Amino acid sequence: MNTKRIAAAEGVILAALKTRKTAAGVAVALESACLLQSPESVAETAEMRSSLRRLDQVAMARGREVNRLLARVSELEAERHSTNEALSDAAEALRVQRDRIAELEGAAAEQTDAIVRWLLKKAREYGSTRNRQHAAQAEVLERMADKISRGAVRPAPFVPTWPPQAEPAKPHPTAGELAEQRHLVDPLDHALEALAPRTTDPRVLARANRPASQYLRSSTGVLHLRRSGPEDDGFSYHYARCGWHTELGREAVPLVVGEDPRVCSRCEVIEP
Repeated sequence: MNTKRIAAAEGVILAALKTRKTAAGVAVALESACLLQSPESVAETAEMRSSLRRLDQVAMARGREVNRLLARVSELEAERHSTNEALSDAAEALRVQRDRIAELEGAAAEQTDAIVRWLLKKAREYGSTRNRQHAAQAEVLERMADKISRGAVRPAPFVPTWPPQAEPAKPHPTAGELAEQRHLVDPLDHALEALAPRTTDPRVLARANRPASQYLRSSTGVLHLRRSGPEDDGFSYHYARCGWHTELGREAVPLVVGEDPRVCSRCEVIEP
């Protein structure tokens, strides 16, 4: 109930009764004062009120949805912070692992280099004796050093302790311990003796004692013996004993000779 409208209507009706005595006159007065409503306007007003109530309900539902979405955003932000922390920890762990891998690769490279130097040193020692058996052993050592340097053969991996620990002081070894260490340091001596040539063929024996620098390798892999020439070592870099010729020069001289090389049979029976 709207008391203001009722009071306004009451005043209009009282004024109309003073001048107009009929109901129609009162209705005209109310219409003139815009206090009368048609059924259509009443229905429209009721519909507008119903629409307003529905809009209020929708606004309340949207408000609840907005609150739910804000709460979800807060959860996602918290989850993002925890994820960023986990990613940071993982990146730090990955960096540590990469540093560790780089350290191990460096140690492995140093170990491989030391092994190759030791093999070449032993090969030079065996080659300097001018003994056929030692020459064969020196060739085996050179082949092994070449394979290790190329990665065809890999020595046992070097795995240092982590974290590094200071080694305790060791007492000086006795004469017996030094002899045992010498036996352990040179295990290749026994293996190389088994690899020494056991044939009496003079050509095979000559191959065992002949250095790789006296050969020229053809494109098919056959080794030719260099004939006498004006070069520094007294052998030609272009011509073989059998007459074979190459334009590669020093590049045709092999670094090492395989275990069972294919040697030109004509070169081996022709004098330099």
